[in-house]
Amino acid sequence: MYTDQTGTFPTHSRKGNWYVMILCNIDSNIIISEPMKNRTSGEMIRAYRVLMLRLKSAGIKPIKHVLDNEASSEFKEEIKKHDMTYKLVPKGMHRRNIAEKAIQTWKSHAIGVLSGLPASFLLFMWDELLPQLDMQINLLRFSNIMPKVCAWTILAGAHDFNHHPIAPLGIEMQMPEQVEKQKS
Repeated sequence: MYTDQTGTFPTHSRKGNWYVMILCNIDSNIIISEPMKNRTSGEMIRAYRVLMLRLKSAGIKPIKHVLDNEASSEFKEEIKKHDMTYKLVPKGMHRRNIAEKAIQTWKSHAIGVLSGLPASFLLFMWDELLPQLDMQINLLRFSNIMPKVCAWTILAGAHDFNHHPIAPLGIEMQMPEQVEKQKS
């Protein structure tokens, strides 16, 4: 698996987030994200734990973690606590971190979604969209270990579109009130 962090998001979220940690698992071809307030070691470890919990709940147990050479010693120790080895990308060789390509893929999808949001959408709520962004991007990616299955199926099971249809994020809609709340 590979991880890296995005650059600063243009808008501060209402929860105080500025960055996103991206995790890419090669076997399942999953790209998942977790918002971060800053790039401190403690915040990176918190985001990493959340992402690892998502993988663990899907039954995915990576054995090797490739990360940026600027990782703190605390972060490296956290990787070891998850029974993984780590490898640092050499300085000036950022292209060798596959998470860089995953970030490009994730950002392209996020920009497409954000540019399609209505003008009434409050941009400081961007971090609330991340679970749906992760779902959409992984529904569009095939697993490397099972090429006829999408990455989302590996992460969360098959999605039932009949019971849970997916609409474009941020789409404006009208919803009737419950009958007992309607005025005559």
